[in-house]
Amino acid sequence: RMKEFDEAIATLRLGTERMPDSAVLHVRLGHTYLVTGRPAEALASMDRTIALEPRNVDAYTAAASALDALGRKAEARDYLEKAIAVEPENKFLRTSLAMNLASTGDIGRAIEIYKALVADFPADHVLRQHLGVAYGVTGDYANAIASFKQAIALTPTPTAYLNIAVASKRAGDIAEAVRYLRLYLADPKGESPVSIKAAEAELQRLESSLKK
Repeated sequence: RMKEFDEAIATLRLGTERMPDSAVLHVRLGHTYLVTGRPAEALASMDRTIALEPRNVDAYTAAASALDALGRKAEARDYLEKAIAVEPENKFLRTSLAMNLASTGDIGRAIEIYKALVADFPADHVLRQHLGVAYGVTGDYANAIASFKQAIALTPTPTAYLNIAVASKRAGDIAEAVRYLRLYLADPKGESPVSIKAAEAELQRLESSLKK
């Protein structure tokens, strides 16, 4: 908590030397390695934890994060799937798996996972946004827009307005893209100045195209 990570690692390593069968010490050492940007060492600690406790979901999840940081996404997916085998209803794990699949090109399977998540957690607007983005990647803008509208109905956010504006433009509905860009710019709280400026420029271009 004091950010004295080197001392924390030294203490935890000493602990694992004296108590090599302590899964708690190994997993805490792994997490400390992870937050200090040492994913390979984090992975080794998590694998040791898993050897001691094969159903330790925390270790599987952290190992997946370490592998993701190392660019080994297929292996990360294996760890996520093992964690889900232990906790099949875990929303975070299922979302992480869907994001992994989407990032590695298996967008169809990602969509199926997001659809199941939306069915299980209908009040979660973020899941509907993830689903909308996934549909958009496939060019299914009708379903993308429908998902974004459902997200907005639950919780209007600048991100949702921007996402639906982009999807509407790609679907060829410039008027709707303009409408949602205006809603985005009406209250872009939390958005970066770069995103806001880009949205302003895009709105100006689209409004000009409607006047022609």
